[in-house]
Amino acid sequence: MGTLGRDDRLGINDLFTSLKWSFNRQWEVFQWIIEIASREGRSIKEVIDEGEIIAVLNNERINNPQKVKSIVRILKTRRFPSLLAAEKSFKKFLSKLPLPSGVKIIPPPFFEGIDYKLEIVFRKGEELREKLEELSHLSGLERITEFWRGREHR
Repeated sequence: MGTLGRDDRLGINDLFTSLKWSFNRQWEVFQWIIEIASREGRSIKEVIDEGEIIAVLNNERINNPQKVKSIVRILKTRRFPSLLAAEKSFKKFLSKLPLPSGVKIIPPPFFEGIDYKLEIVFRKGEELREKLEELSHLSGLERITEFWRGREHR
């Protein structure tokens, strides 16, 4: 950080001291901020002072770990715009699947893994059986992990 300007150093310091960050998360986010600033031709302080980040920092309804998670999400999306595209594509694919009520398919966080989760909300065993039966006959489920290939609409 010695080569950074005073305002940039203070901005980074304020961001990391205002919330509880693990060292590894600090390092990762610091690298993203530098890369975003470089790509956008802006200062580090300008990246940190973005409205979306400031709104998270000033949000009194969420706790510090939630703020860190939100800021990480904001910066990761800016640093890796293809993640946002993948998320939109996945949501579009899901919106076309007639999933039973109370059923959710959850992708790996930031699409950085291969394991998806299936969440089923039910009150009675019979309701679970019905939802599983409906899912077993749902056309298109076998392509759920191929949404990014553009084949989900065929």
